[in-house]
Amino acid sequence: MSSVTLEDIQNRFREFLKEEFEKRKIKHEKYSLRDYAKSAGIRVSALSEILNGKRNVSAKLAQRVFENVGAPRKTIGFFLKEFNFIRSRPAFLAISEDKYELICETRFYAFMALMETKGFISDIKWIAQRLQLTEELAKDTIETLVQLELVERDVWGELTLSQANLQSPDGGASEANRKSHLQGIEMAKKSLEVDDVKDRDFSAMIFPLCPSLLPKVEAKIRSLYEELSALSETAPKREVYRINVQMFPITKVRR
Repeated sequence: MSSVTLEDIQNRFREFLKEEFEKRKIKHEKYSLRDYAKSAGIRVSALSEILNGKRNVSAKLAQRVFENVGAPRKTIGFFLKEFNFIRSRPAFLAISEDKYELICETRFYAFMALMETKGFISDIKWIAQRLQLTEELAKDTIETLVQLELVERDVWGELTLSQANLQSPDGGASEANRKSHLQGIEMAKKSLEVDDVKDRDFSAMIFPLCPSLLPKVEAKIRSLYEELSALSETAPKREVYRINVQMFPITKVRR
């Protein structure tokens, strides 16, 4: 890592935003700071303070703004590398059983995934509509994650992730795990009925297997999750999806 300071990084981010704003004003004479803030996915007051050097940003918020305004991936990657963000973030971060019991429902993970999508807005009504939740449930989701320090809220009300992708604790027999999986199955049933076939994928495989190979199969499945997580970084994220993988015996297992 070079001797670049955090202040240097913030200034580079600020200069990029200023240059991009000027380019847009040249193309569109009536283009305003409010238009720019809407494109960046943040409030106009927050954008004004960033441009005037009155506010710094986290790596996560900077990445979101970069992606929303269409910054080159090379620019985004350079900024995040200097911020020491990408190298330090694990693909998945395990959480404790106690914490998992509080956030085992899909809505919590769906919200954190939504925060990484292009055009995310820290607005309850918008979040509720995108996740198909009531505004009350959307607010509860956010407040719970803030209290658990998995999401941060600044003084302007902007939300940013404070943790990497979360991995539920091992132990599939726990009540929290059963609740999560049952909810996933119910959501899949609903998707099968209402979602266009172009927007979903359902597949199944029935095959004979020696039970002693189950740990290797489980390892392959977990490896697939990591590959899909890496794949999601190769293009702008626009929607949130859930993948359910269930493997269970059809024959009565002989002990």
